[in-house]
Amino acid sequence: RTERDQVKSHVGLLGHSVALYDELTVRENLVFQIKAARGDMARIPSALDMLGLTGRLTNTRAGSLSAGQRRRAAIAILVARNPDIWLLDEPHASLDAQARDVLDDIIRQAALSGTTILVASHEPDTLAGRVVSVSGGLVVNDTATHVTLNGKATAENTAESTAGATAENMAGNAAESGESDIVQAMSAREGDFHVA
Repeated sequence: RTERDQVKSHVGLLGHSVALYDELTVRENLVFQIKAARGDMARIPSALDMLGLTGRLTNTRAGSLSAGQRRRAAIAILVARNPDIWLLDEPHASLDAQARDVLDDIIRQAALSGTTILVASHEPDTLAGRVVSVSGGLVVNDTATHVTLNGKATAENTAESTAGATAENMAGNAAESGESDIVQAMSAREGDFHVA
């Protein structure tokens, strides 16, 4: 296996567009993706259940799903794969309020279990331990949020240590540190955020 293949098994991407095979059912899409990633097939039922893709939805062809259901199926694939690093592009896109809450809980639990999560979004996020603003491919602001024992959040600007870093370096550094974290990269304007 090449180095690229080895890295791919540790990274999961939830892109803005959902990559499902329209002619396959929800379950068949998960089975195909998990087999292709050499993942644990036993994780599929709980991932389907967690995302509310049970009953008739499990056997519905992906091409017949609503945008929100397609998004939930893509999230179920990510959950079932359980990679070490999650790259999430606008993760709340096409989700209703209830599905957003479910996704937020999934993200929290994944971070607590040691997963590194990088979220690219234009909406403010209360989940992130760090919010990184990127403009022209460079970090322009990096704020770490810490929750104290009394539940109050405090912010610390860490821009001095990351000023001029690229988005790619930020993602790599988060993964190499061995600490679980949710890092949100927010663009200063449309099109600024870029991860190659």
